Amino acid sequence: MPEGRYVFLDFDGVVTQIACRNRARRSSDAAQNINDLCARWNACLVLTSSWRWGAVLPGDEALPGREAATRFLRSIGIDAPLFDSERGWALPELWLNSEGYGIARKLRDRHSVSITETKAQSGVALRGDEVQCWIDMYKPDLPDRCFVFLDDEDSYWPGHMARLIKCDPRSGYDLQTHEQALFILDLKDTKTVDLTA
Repeated sequence: MPEGRYVFLDFDGVVTQIACRNRARRSSDAAQNINDLCARWNACLVLTSSWRWGAVLPGDEALPGREAATRFLRSIGIDAPLFDSERGWALPELWLNSEGYGIARKLRDRHSVSITETKAQSGVALRGDEVQCWIDMYKPDLPDRCFVFLDDEDSYWPGHMARLIKCDPRSGYDLQTHEQALFILDLKDTKTVDLTA
């Protein structure tokens, strides 16, 4: 592809129909819509979910992280490719400790970003911090037009918000949200991809 395009994918409230870790409540519509979005936009996935480093399916405990994540995605019907890097297929986890929060603060200072931490406790990194860390590490010249976020929360940097496709955690990435994404990405009038072919 001429320039990389990336869909930053959360699970809770996006792939699942309710914002909880009940893995039985997955949405097949969400999977089909995510596949369609990535196919139309020629994009790959980067996982943002807090599930990204843990084994999701029984028996995955011994699998490398990327392999376990791919197995989970395929099990729920998502066949869009992950970012082709052994490390960059998922965001770094800055929120886990104070060292990560220190990295987040430096990122905000470097990018002259001011965050009012009303939705996160002071001393905790936000999803936006992790996203910007990923961009700086793997795609430092990535234009805004080349990425979107599928999430049910909005703990992103102010400059990221125009690229957020916010899902209702009760319905996930449903048809209405998918239509919104296609409109934002100017894909509304493109030919529908036949996912059964």
